[in-house]
Amino acid sequence: TELFQFIGKDNIPFHTVIFPSCQLASGMDWTMLHHMSSTEYLNYEGGKFSKSLGIGIFGNDVQDTGIPADVWRFYMFYNRPEKSDVTFTWADFQEKVNGELIGNLSNLVNRTLTFVKRFYEDGALFSAPIDTELHAQIVEREKKIDSFMERAEERDALRQIISLSSLGNKAFQDGEPWKMRKEQPEKAMSLLKTLVYLIRDLAVMVQPFMPETSLKMLSFLGAEKTNWNDLGNWEGIEGIGEVSLLFTKLEDSLIEQLRTRFSGSQEEREQKKTKELEKDMDQKEDQVSLAEQFASRVILKVAKITNVERHPRGDKLYIITLDVQEEEPRTIVSSIVPYYKEEELQDQNIVLVSNLKPANFRGEKSYGMLLAASDPDAEEHSTCEVLFAPQFEVGSVLTPEGFSPVEEKLPYVKADHFFSMPIYTESGVVKIDGKPIGKDGVALTAKKYLNGPVG
Repeated sequence: TELFQFIGKDNIPFHTVIFPSCQLASGMDWTMLHHMSSTEYLNYEGGKFSKSLGIGIFGNDVQDTGIPADVWRFYMFYNRPEKSDVTFTWADFQEKVNGELIGNLSNLVNRTLTFVKRFYEDGALFSAPIDTELHAQIVEREKKIDSFMERAEERDALRQIISLSSLGNKAFQDGEPWKMRKEQPEKAMSLLKTLVYLIRDLAVMVQPFMPETSLKMLSFLGAEKTNWNDLGNWEGIEGIGEVSLLFTKLEDSLIEQLRTRFSGSQEEREQKKTKELEKDMDQKEDQVSLAEQFASRVILKVAKITNVERHPRGDKLYIITLDVQEEEPRTIVSSIVPYYKEEELQDQNIVLVSNLKPANFRGEKSYGMLLAASDPDAEEHSTCEVLFAPQFEVGSVLTPEGFSPVEEKLPYVKADHFFSMPIYTESGVVKIDGKPIGKDGVALTAKKYLNGPVG
């Protein structure tokens, strides 16, 4: 095994000196580092990317832009900071994508294959000889690209691949096949056949960088997924299938929209988005019932208590860990120590206000709140009945009768807004605005406080 490591420049001493020294000192037969590929820093629009501060554009952000993943992959490899720090700017992103990825690679693929498909449907093209002079230039460049890949110099490899597609574009333009196919038909076919096989080689070479694009290019040629060893194997193509554009140009309006959208930190962007959603919802709520408001603003989820422990700095507080059938467990803090022992809560299903804005309770973050009923005639905060929900599966979403769970992700609901939509029990059934809360006709119920407030 040849072990290649890809790291940031701040990790070089550890991965090249400290850790290998520990391996050698152990006396064991480890696979040692064969090659290290390190990068300098990637900056953002004149500042620094910061994961902790949320400044920059990250994977979850680019997924929401609608720009294909391969476009991002192209740009990140094309600008990989292998020799010096690099700054991401939206203007450069647009320029490189439109100029190199689309104006160069995509242009060669589209103009060549649509021309061949239009004028050489009979397949006669592929019986023509290869253009030996152009082929020699291609082979020479491919060797250079291969040597860059061997050294894990990915940026230079991709730039040479794009340069090779530029060579193909120049050959197409200089060869003028639209004229040559009538004046020198054999020469035209030789050029076009060579360019078609160049496109297949390009599809092979872009695969490590843009896998989806590679497959799409190969599909135009009726070829299946290939590997690096297939470079230079210029046989087997018999015709051209359906051809479509590989990418869509990035317009100025989109880039300006994205630059504005991803300015500031992720936290600031999330707050802005939440405020806009809340404003929109507030405007709509003037015309709808309380139950509809509740259904559109609050997510109630059934959760299972997996762990209960006392809060180290709060006599009345439990720290409760919940299974909500999400990627990670949820933690809430609840002031129910006076009413329940740990063993009474353990493994119980409860109802969680899932999108309640997180709050701090003496140094512990609470991500939601459990529902509990109380005695309407007793002093406030002197009674409590946790609404256990064994009749529902963990992860179930409960809604007022007649309403379906809201599919899109809802913003956090503030505590004062939640309590402005009162939930209560009536004859033991938990309701809001006269409508039972539950799922599939099964209602959430209380056992002790049958007529009173829920919070």
